[in-house]
Amino acid sequence: MIGSRLGPYEITAKLGEGGMGEVYRATDSRLKREVAIKVLPAAFIADKERLARFEREAQLLAQLNHTNIAQIFGLETSGATHALVMELVDGPTLAERLESGPLPFAESLSFALQIAQALEEAHDKGIVHRDLKPQNIKASSEGKAKVLDFGLAKAMDPAGATSTAADLARSPTIMNSPTLTAAHGTQLGVILGTAGYMAPEQARGVTVDKRADIWAFGVVFFEMLSGVRLFAGETVSDTLAAVLRQEIDWSALPPSTPRALHDLLRRCLERNPRNRLHDIADARLVLEDLSAGRGAEAGLSGDSTAPIPAALVGPRARLLPWAIAALAIAAAAYLALRKAPVATDSAIAGPRRFTPLTSFAGVEQPGSWSPDGSLLAYSHTAEGSTDLFVLPTAGGAPISLYKSPFDEGPPRWSPDGKWIAFTSFKEGRAAIFLVSPLGGPAQKLVELPQREPESDAVLALGRQPWSPDGKWLIFARAREKGGTALWRIDLEGREERELTPPIDGQSLGQAALSPDGKRVVFASIPTSGGKATLRLLDLDGSSPRPLTDASENAAEPVFTPAGDRVVFVSDRTGEANVWEIDLASQRRAPLTFSPTIVNAPAVARDGRLAVATFGHQTDLYIDAVDGTSQRRLTFHTHDNFGAKISPDGRKVAYMSNRTGDPEIWLLDLESGEERKLTDNPAGDWGPTWAPDGRSIVFVSDRDAAHPVWSLALDGGKLEPVGKGIAAIEALRPLWAQWAPDGSRIGLATFDDKGGSALWTLTRDGNVAGPLLPGLRELEFYRNGRTVLYTRPGEGGGDFELRAADLENGADALLFRGWVRELTVSADGRLVSFLLAESHLNLNLFVLELAPPTRPGDLPRALGAPRVVTEGKGRWHVHNGSLSADGKLALYTRDTDTADIFVLASALPK
Repeated sequence: MIGSRLGPYEITAKLGEGGMGEVYRATDSRLKREVAIKVLPAAFIADKERLARFEREAQLLAQLNHTNIAQIFGLETSGATHALVMELVDGPTLAERLESGPLPFAESLSFALQIAQALEEAHDKGIVHRDLKPQNIKASSEGKAKVLDFGLAKAMDPAGATSTAADLARSPTIMNSPTLTAAHGTQLGVILGTAGYMAPEQARGVTVDKRADIWAFGVVFFEMLSGVRLFAGETVSDTLAAVLRQEIDWSALPPSTPRALHDLLRRCLERNPRNRLHDIADARLVLEDLSAGRGAEAGLSGDSTAPIPAALVGPRARLLPWAIAALAIAAAAYLALRKAPVATDSAIAGPRRFTPLTSFAGVEQPGSWSPDGSLLAYSHTAEGSTDLFVLPTAGGAPISLYKSPFDEGPPRWSPDGKWIAFTSFKEGRAAIFLVSPLGGPAQKLVELPQREPESDAVLALGRQPWSPDGKWLIFARAREKGGTALWRIDLEGREERELTPPIDGQSLGQAALSPDGKRVVFASIPTSGGKATLRLLDLDGSSPRPLTDASENAAEPVFTPAGDRVVFVSDRTGEANVWEIDLASQRRAPLTFSPTIVNAPAVARDGRLAVATFGHQTDLYIDAVDGTSQRRLTFHTHDNFGAKISPDGRKVAYMSNRTGDPEIWLLDLESGEERKLTDNPAGDWGPTWAPDGRSIVFVSDRDAAHPVWSLALDGGKLEPVGKGIAAIEALRPLWAQWAPDGSRIGLATFDDKGGSALWTLTRDGNVAGPLLPGLRELEFYRNGRTVLYTRPGEGGGDFELRAADLENGADALLFRGWVRELTVSADGRLVSFLLAESHLNLNLFVLELAPPTRPGDLPRALGAPRVVTEGKGRWHVHNGSLSADGKLALYTRDTDTADIFVLASALPK
């Protein structure tokens, strides 16, 4: 037919063929547009009654006008040829895209949302697809999805909605199955639709409704995420048998798949249509929430049409002052993932991989475990309201325990399991309340003074306030004459008495009782401002003794089940993480190392440790430096740091912890494909591109003698960099940077005492340093001998952006401010960095530089920095970096979320 005409349409090329006929590309001579022509089979046209019914169905299908549905333009007849004129959609089908494996999560989520929107539009008009499969979905690399052949399965049905199995066996639709031939279609009693995507009721040959589309949607979505065909047998019979009986392998889904998607897919793939998701709009709501960064895990946990609880969606929560202090420091050195040198003790645990327990929108903080460890009480904050929940840790939906439009302190479970205590602030006053785990009204236990100073009220309850028998608890309360003291209150009689006198100049709080009730550990922070320290007090009347010093922000203490150790949050190495200290030997060790902020430890009796991680969700963005465009690259439910654009501007290397360990990943900016470059239980971070773009250098703790590694992208050769690196083995490298001429690598390092400096190394083993004491970050300038770097300003507070010549020692100030994460354009005329306002709102700025005119001179700053993209809320922008030509800025945006993770058997009992 190529070259012939069908009415006003000139056939130009054949696109394909199947059971529904041959498909051609054609040009509409009247409207000057490209269309698709589907020529109906001769056997179909011979049945006049069936043809008439088809035309009526086609008229109904032509009413569909949706951006994600390929539209029907009309019917065209010429002699014995009957054809359907349809919208021409170029690009690969989803089936073709899936030939190379699963799609990136962001793309899978986007396509699933678009498919759900298309199905919802059709279902609202009473139209069921009945043949949804990857071959019938166009999936462009630009992220646009179009569903094809909508409703044609029914339109070509030989007997309409009341088809018998014998009638359905003659349907040409089954010919689209990749496992069938024309002979199969007439000889086997196969049913409407492509075998691997049929709903069970379709496979049995009964009448179907929109729930069959929901099943097919679930199968297609599963395949996008996993790259695995759910039901694929050697024959059609085998495939249909799998549809009817085969257990679904949920482990095929990526480990990072949010629980909300697990729940959604389980409801879509219920074999009994009565138990299946009843309306695709419910799936659309879940996908929209996830796309917007609202991980509504509790949705779909009960009735399939139940709305997502409002308490589980929302933007962000207020953070406790202790957490805010840790946040500011964590942003300064978020890549400090390598284990700090500590005194070793076989009984002290080291860092362990933790697994997610929640990923709701908003902020969750673990409060405490039930006595038997089966339930975790936690607080959830969103939309300015903090509510209390109880979560079954073996799986299941959270149970709402107490709702309030006010801030609540994380809940504390009594040892006898009868009560949960929490602090609530109402009308400017704080009080401690008790609520039964079974629900019911909360009872006020004790009222605290006015919420001034705020820190005294916030810290009313610690993480272990209960006595071993559950008959009394301790809390912090401000005294009228100033200072904060620790108090005890008995539940019976409500008798109160002071346990400790106030300490001059210190605000006390976060007190935790030992399992035997004889000792208490608490946090102390100067009322004039400063870092928190931990103190240990024996309740026999002795004076408290310090456990930590003012060199770290130590807070949120809690005893281990044996009472011989204290777990606490510290920013000792530059990031907020959970540590433990042996009370007898004073030896300490880290329990977590994360590129994000980790706090709020809660210890179960069996040694499980629950923690909260802040800033868990990040998206990668690229902005034009001149402000003309913005593009979101990914949708991630994990952390990504240190993103760098390749010299040719086509790829991005970054660290991600999506699989549990910090690893190096690569993103192709053209295809959107992401792939993991390193796979090691150790931490890999801080990727930087070699000047030729053929390899990546990164920092790793996989080998103490070789902290810096190089990975060739062509062939994947991995090797350590610098044979003489053992000279700085005792130091902790945070960043590595190539000189533009490839002559050397600069390494920012920290030592045990918090000191930092620059070391340089070459492939032949030459090591030089320490240089530039106080250096925190560095970026080589284009001449290879000059570095731009940051260091703390004199007297603390702001940081300084400086330029230094490594050969003649020249050093100059470029800018003073709370600057982070430097990159320099290849021509040396722009430097980008993050600039924090009040240490909270991070924005991406660029500063113009005047390149030096003579060797040995330093670049100069031209004017003030200008903002590229402005953060909206705390910790909104991270990881700024420039492309080589200085035209594009890469960064991540994160939502203010905090999720709960659990370390199994992290602690001795």
